[in-house]
Amino acid sequence: MEHRAALEREHPIGERERDIHIVLDDQDRGAADGALARSLALDLAPVRVNCVSPGIIDTPIRAAMPEAARREMLEKTTAALPVRRVGLGEDIARQIVAFMTNGFATGSILYLDGGGLVA
Repeated sequence: MEHRAALEREHPIGERERDIHIVLDDQDRGAADGALARSLALDLAPVRVNCVSPGIIDTPIRAAMPEAARREMLEKTTAALPVRRVGLGEDIARQIVAFMTNGFATGSILYLDGGGLVA
């Protein structure tokens, strides 16, 4: 499932700029993530397009899991990650804001996974 966030800003001369930031929920789509961000950045320029590919994020959607299974999964993930914690929704939000406020970033993909790709 894809989630899109967009920011529209007024520039000093009154022009509007629209940015597209994509968060893909399946980390196994690595090559597709990058291809999507790069292709859209080229096709939609000057609209900026960036992509965040998160690792395990502890969000309210995990409340649907039985509590014991949720706790066990989060503990195992925490132990396996170099940062020794799972991500939070706020971690993803901060990165999207960073992309939105950096007018030089486009066609970028960022794996925000607590070091999961290198572990």
